[in-house]
Amino acid sequence: MNKFKFFTLAALLTFCLMFTGCVSDTAKVEDTKGTETKVSEEDKKASDSKPKVPDKADAKDKAKEDNAESKDSQKVDEPATLKKFPDTPAKSALKTHAEGIKTLYSSEFNVVFNEVKFMLEDFSGDGQPELLAVGIHDGAMSYMEVFAYIDGKVLGIYDGQIGGANGRNAYPVRYKGVPYIMNESISSANGFYQQLMQYNGKEWHTVHSSFVEFDFYNNGQKKGCIVDDAPASDETYENVRNEVEKGYIKLSEFVSAKSL
Repeated sequence: MNKFKFFTLAALLTFCLMFTGCVSDTAKVEDTKGTETKVSEEDKKASDSKPKVPDKADAKDKAKEDNAESKDSQKVDEPATLKKFPDTPAKSALKTHAEGIKTLYSSEFNVVFNEVKFMLEDFSGDGQPELLAVGIHDGAMSYMEVFAYIDGKVLGIYDGQIGGANGRNAYPVRYKGVPYIMNESISSANGFYQQLMQYNGKEWHTVHSSFVEFDFYNNGQKKGCIVDDAPASDETYENVRNEVEKGYIKLSEFVSAKSL
């Protein structure tokens, strides 16, 4: 009986030890599985973080887009007005003259303009181009000079401040599609006296004008509006001035000398 108890106890102890070993081995296997799962997820993250190699077709399309953008950036700006003037000695001489202009100088205000842009326009009405050069300050046109090809030479025919200055205003405009230099003066007699001028080969002459007439002998009362030297209604006067203002030539139409 004692031998049987001893055998039973020994068998039970052995069974417990074997069971404990199995549990320990199972835990090791589970730990290993957990480790393997972690490594697998980390490998996946590392793989996702690697830069993707673009498809050959995508790379080709991207190259085409980049090339197109590069070509667009290299395009030479060209004003619409340039296309209506054929290659003539006048145009060639004016372009050469523009390429020699690096700055413009306003003697009235003693100012040098280091940024200059150009345009070819017909300010004489004869179908031939004149060269309009503008001095730019703070992104706006501030001064202009006009040059013409006369008797085989390029001559300066106009210069003046753009915008209001000393009771005057000047601007290059297109009125009903025709280019002019607009001059405007302010006086107590005529209010804003506006002239649209063209060059006739010798001098500037007024083609269109508008102003308001006042009566000095009657406390400066308004007498009426004058458009092109004839009496006009207030509505006609305002319409003319609004149309002139809409025709102001914009800076975006001007180009570099090389682009003329």
